[in-house]
Amino acid sequence: MNLVVDTDGDQQTGRQWWGANRQFTWDRLVTVWLTRTEEGAYRGTVGVGDPEGVKLFDFANLVRGKIEFILPSNEHAVVIGVPRAFLGEAEDVTLVGAVGSNTSWNGDLPDSGSTRIILHGGPR
Repeated sequence: MNLVVDTDGDQQTGRQWWGANRQFTWDRLVTVWLTRTEEGAYRGTVGVGDPEGVKLFDFANLVRGKIEFILPSNEHAVVIGVPRAFLGEAEDVTLVGAVGSNTSWNGDLPDSGSTRIILHGGPR
């Protein structure tokens, strides 16, 4: 899963998203790419990247770990907690949620446009 985030509010800057919502540009990518092991543990990449890091296939170049996530027991949802400071100084951001595999993004939410989130209280 990815949260594809535009933190500067300018769709003329950033990197073009490679999923179904190709018209969206972003400057922060929150990544929770996990695979369940035979033992029931999860392994993968968790963190925050920017366009420069992602271009080099480092999807957590800004922050490794430090992203909280919960996989409820029914496994039909993922809850992700991102520290406010990781999203920059803006009072609001726009984002697209993306699910699928890391090679076939087939579920962007929304599949066109974006969702605006108001971030109260400034960076923490």
